[in-house]
Amino acid sequence: LILGMILTAAVHRAMGQNRWVPIFMTSLFIGIIPIALVPLATTLHWTVVCIFFSGALIGPSSALFASVMGADIGKRAQTFGTGNIVGVISGFIDSSGAVGSGLGQLLVGFVASSAGWTLVFEMLAAFTALGALCLIRVRKLENERND
Repeated sequence: LILGMILTAAVHRAMGQNRWVPIFMTSLFIGIIPIALVPLATTLHWTVVCIFFSGALIGPSSALFASVMGADIGKRAQTFGTGNIVGVISGFIDSSGAVGSGLGQLLVGFVASSAGWTLVFEMLAAFTALGALCLIRVRKLENERND
């Protein structure tokens, strides 16, 4: 996660613009590859390598996305003079991540016990792709705002 954060920040600085969404989308789409390769790994070594790279690519996007959203909401709230709502929205973002993480663990256990670990990783790759696709609209709005 730390190495991925450093890489994400370096790419952001190299772009020279305040555009996070393309970095998030690229990282998520590339992160699908090692996740999809986990069921094909024949040794523990390759499984660890796949999990490491998927964590290095997907983890920073997940962690930074909530921070960037909170900062953007705070900036907009100051512009419109509604600074008291920022804490509520930031708390909602953080708590939804915690609830999703908890429910995800229950879902993983259920799917792994009933259908096997291969389906767990296939679902993880599919949900990662879905999350990246959901960012397309945000990317269009970001382009309009920055152009």
